[in-house]
Amino acid sequence: MKPTNNICSILILTGMMLANQTIAQPTREEVYFLPSPITSDVRTDVKITPTDDNGLFIGESSGWYNPGGLIYKKSFVSKHWGASQTRIQVSNNIVAPDFKQYDNIKAVTKDAAGNLYAAGTYYYNDTYKDDAVLVKYSPSMVEQWKIYAFSSSGAPFQDDESIDVYAHGGSLHLLCYKGENGYNLIKYTDVGGLVFTLPITTYIPLKVKCNAAGEIYIFGYNIVGLNDVYITIQKLNTVGVQLWKKNFNAKPGNLMDNPGYFDVDAVGDVYFTSSSERVAGNQDAHLVKYSSTGTKLWAKYVAGTANTTDAAGKFCFDPSGNIYVAHTVTDINSGIQNTNIMIRKYSPTGAVLGTKYYRGSGNVDDEAVGIFYANNGRIYLGGLTRSTVKRSVMAQYDTGLNLEYTDIMLHPETASFPVTSQSTNAIDFIYDAPGNLLYWVGRQEAVYPIYLDYTSTYFILKYSIPTVPRIANFQNNIQLSIYPNPATDKLTIQSEENLTSVIIYDLQGRIVYQTGESDENSIDIDLHNFSPGTYITKITDNTGNSHTEKIIKL
Repeated sequence: MKPTNNICSILILTGMMLANQTIAQPTREEVYFLPSPITSDVRTDVKITPTDDNGLFIGESSGWYNPGGLIYKKSFVSKHWGASQTRIQVSNNIVAPDFKQYDNIKAVTKDAAGNLYAAGTYYYNDTYKDDAVLVKYSPSMVEQWKIYAFSSSGAPFQDDESIDVYAHGGSLHLLCYKGENGYNLIKYTDVGGLVFTLPITTYIPLKVKCNAAGEIYIFGYNIVGLNDVYITIQKLNTVGVQLWKKNFNAKPGNLMDNPGYFDVDAVGDVYFTSSSERVAGNQDAHLVKYSSTGTKLWAKYVAGTANTTDAAGKFCFDPSGNIYVAHTVTDINSGIQNTNIMIRKYSPTGAVLGTKYYRGSGNVDDEAVGIFYANNGRIYLGGLTRSTVKRSVMAQYDTGLNLEYTDIMLHPETASFPVTSQSTNAIDFIYDAPGNLLYWVGRQEAVYPIYLDYTSTYFILKYSIPTVPRIANFQNNIQLSIYPNPATDKLTIQSEENLTSVIIYDLQGRIVYQTGESDENSIDIDLHNFSPGTYITKITDNTGNSHTEKIIKL
């Protein structure tokens, strides 16, 4: 006779699991590798923005190589997911591109109507050489117009390039560099008409944004002497008249303030991060706030216990105006120096409301990639854990910074001999608020003695965000990923810790799958012999933590 106590416990567990699953959690929907382009066309950079139809608009910089290295580059735009998926060449096809055409896409954006824009460098011809270019595409990826910002044909320097672009209120704001007169902000209408050109002469601009009223903020830096780097913010009205300009030094002197991320909140106050020296050779991660009228309100910094480089990260706002910032700090952990992700929550007045660290297993390096406040009232962190293997991290927190869920994925590096080096890097962490989607973007690179064999592959982890977040289960907080779920042929279970037991039950409480002892942190389960339906899996790691999940076989 079947042991009734086991069946009863499994049925209770099943009922709890199915009830809990009505409160959704983030789901990794897909791991997508950008399709390989043509021979010798290797993607070297991507810039990405979400589209209005739950897709991604991607600006690509692609290189052609000979055995000695890069010989020329071209630029493309592509659409992935959503409608009208395609890849379009932006670059001009010139007769002899070798060693002179080095096109790129430096920034992409989207306007309120769903139109898409790409800004970059464009080799026009042998007379005008490199131009800064801005291209508009309809939501269906049909080119609307192409505008060039360029030096005159007789100018001694013609290395023109785009830096950033921002769309707001029917206008485009292009930061660019022109060899004959330096940095400029150019404002266009959305039909390509010129509104104004403003030279930027006292600093190097990096990013441009607008507030709700259309006033313009430019974020950049300047260099004095050899090592004195300071940050500059400039505010303009809608017609390009300066309202104020401010410089920031964490500490006066021959010290460096390296710009990080910047944004403007709902009332027009300005925030930015920087990796700034207060002591030469020791950079601390800063978060700084200026009012909409240009008054510095506060500056907060964090310093890792190693007293060396702490990298400034990105931040986000919640509806109450609180700020969540994710820095990468260098600490001493159990006598070993490595980096951790520090999340800190501040009030609008700069009061510290909470601090949490993300430390991957193995006491290795962790890197913050991005952080967002989502419409469901949760905070989402993107990160990367580096050791002999690389793992992407997507974590969900409540606004009290309590960890609720973590998805961790291993990214094997499998390039074969005679590879010189190979690496996995985090590129971006992107939030599509209307679509309730998150994207973790990475790149795997393999360098060989002969550059003709060089590979650079971009991949995207796509997550759907729950409308109602998962309830935290802190007693059994095992950092785990199960994918794909639902599944057809194979299910992968992956944990930060080694898995000691995996048991799968059907809804009648019968064990249909069970592993023995294991010293691996990942397991692949063949589902061919499983009947379609719902199952419950109980997963235990080597720390003794257990976790139960619903899985579906299609």
